[in-house]
Amino acid sequence: MPHDDHKIRQTLQAINWGGAIMLGWDVLVSAITFLSPGDTPTYLRVVQHLFTTTTFFGIRSVGFAAEPSWLAHILNMVYLPYWLGATISNYTAARKKIWKISLENVLLVVGFGVLFKTLSRAGLGAFILALGFFFVQLNVWVVKKISQKVGSKTARGLVTTGLILGLLAIYVGGATGMVYVLSKIDPRMEQVFSLDILAQSGFTKYADTLQFGERFTYWQAGWRTFNQHPLIGVGIGNAGFYFTQNLPDNAWNLAEVRQLIYHTSGLMNVKSMWSRILAETGIVGFSFFLLLLVVTGITAFKLTQSADRMKVTVGRMGICMLMAFIIEGFSVDSFALPYLWFTLGLVAAVWRWSSQTQIRQGETNGSF
Repeated sequence: MPHDDHKIRQTLQAINWGGAIMLGWDVLVSAITFLSPGDTPTYLRVVQHLFTTTTFFGIRSVGFAAEPSWLAHILNMVYLPYWLGATISNYTAARKKIWKISLENVLLVVGFGVLFKTLSRAGLGAFILALGFFFVQLNVWVVKKISQKVGSKTARGLVTTGLILGLLAIYVGGATGMVYVLSKIDPRMEQVFSLDILAQSGFTKYADTLQFGERFTYWQAGWRTFNQHPLIGVGIGNAGFYFTQNLPDNAWNLAEVRQLIYHTSGLMNVKSMWSRILAETGIVGFSFFLLLLVVTGITAFKLTQSADRMKVTVGRMGICMLMAFIIEGFSVDSFALPYLWFTLGLVAAVWRWSSQTQIRQGETNGSF
């Protein structure tokens, strides 16, 4: 239980070492597989089965998780938010830095590389969104600093507009470049720029071309269930009972949907936390869940106003996680995965148990 500064610091250290082991294993597997003449060596598969019931997924990173997208979810909910927050805040839970480089700095770089190698589209989109939030903060700081040095009001407006447009072009170009790279290494993304399919056949067909059409129809089924039971939903775990009757007509053209309906005995699920909460708890439950996230976001923001770097780091960790969860919520639908709740709890623990928060004025520790 992180009930004081020392315990909180130990928790952050545990994140570092747990993440280092996970990333180290993935890098080791990738290196050995790359150097091996054939498939992944059997002894690596034996070790992998000690931690998970699944195996490796080709070139995609999986760590100790059951599948690549699950690893991306773990990274986006706990590890990358902390490492990014620590890097921006110039904080480390370790005892010292080496050449002004902290363990968190190294883990952030390696962690992003592993995240990219998962080829999880939701995972990459989630981290880019979280990163974009801090880039916006940086933009505001840069524009403000430069504008203050321009005397004329008209010139200040032109400089500000030019900087905003220039930085926006850089971000859009960077995101487009990443999508282009993915289209060359991930077969699912080969036709991502085939917008004629979108114009002629609609979004469902375009999504199916990118191999997430099934998920899109699952989300629609959850949304339709919510429309039928909008107040309190159908109850936790019951959305699957209403699934087949609420699937859109075009879902029956998809092979995965027919396979799951006719050849599996289990209930289908919505594959989206947002749709599931609406379908199973209605607007009442969704409002409470959203309120929890909003309160955590406000708490995290207040922590970023502290003069204590640890509090600032955890505050930024919470904000980063919440931004990432906007997209990750469309990829997972399980309340049982602990990673979201871990970070929510850590933010609450720092606010409640750490020493009295000191609200800063202006800049903190030289960071924006």
